[in-house]
Amino acid sequence: MNDSIIARRYAKALFKLGLEKQNLESYTVDLKNLQQIIKQDENFRFLIDNPVIAASRKKAIFKTLFDGKFHAEVIAFLNLLISKGREEYLPDIIRAFITIYQKHANIQNVEITTAVDFEQTLINEIGDILEKMTGKSSEIETYTDQDLIGGFVLRVGDQQLDASVSGQLRSIKNQLYNKN
Repeated sequence: MNDSIIARRYAKALFKLGLEKQNLESYTVDLKNLQQIIKQDENFRFLIDNPVIAASRKKAIFKTLFDGKFHAEVIAFLNLLISKGREEYLPDIIRAFITIYQKHANIQNVEITTAVDFEQTLINEIGDILEKMTGKSSEIETYTDQDLIGGFVLRVGDQQLDASVSGQLRSIKNQLYNKN
């Protein structure tokens, strides 16, 4: 079975449970926190990817790490994944769950990359403008990249607006090469 199919099936099952139990938002918060742990902690990634570590040991570690911090049903879901030997799909399941949740809640992903950090008030204003334009609320992630020199790169879904100085210089360079 295709890995993405497996991830989507588990994500849909957890999403439906969240809807049924009216805990969708808390599940989402827990899974986003777990996603951050997976991204940042190499030892945790080793734990979930290592088939040699016994399921009982993984469950005990998960209980120690998440009991009282995550919703009980999310912990039960994690234990189910471990029991079925599917914990290696956890990052994909989380991404699929968040995608399903965002579609359900009419939320779009937005990435803003700037040469220097933007103030939160400016980020909020951008979110408000995008909401007026698209009719969707935005979850905005910000990144800094000094190579942009100035300006910003805005990504909404699969669309990108490059209003950076480096992007404009690239555009000028391409225009000059195309004239020859």
